[in-house]
Amino acid sequence: IQPRRSYPPYERRPERVTPRCPHHGVCGGCQQQRTRTAALAQLFAREQPGAVPDVAQIGSSTYGYRRLTSLGLVYRPKNHHLSMGYR
Repeated sequence: IQPRRSYPPYERRPERVTPRCPHHGVCGGCQQQRTRTAALAQLFAREQPGAVPDVAQIGSSTYGYRRLTSLGLVYRPKNHHLSMGYR
């Protein structure tokens, strides 16, 4: 058995926020909830130029969006167990 290495604590970036969803961290969905909306828009604009139109926002709640998700189901007939999770 090898001893574990300890790492110094990382600095919390100002773009990082605490997710509002009570299921965040359990379900694995919406990883972008940790990032401020303005920082996320800047990231998308930098990484995918032209993919996000440069228009003024008309109005929306920060958490009023919906994300596309992909769920998978696995049934194990041997023990009659159905599992569901994100893909």
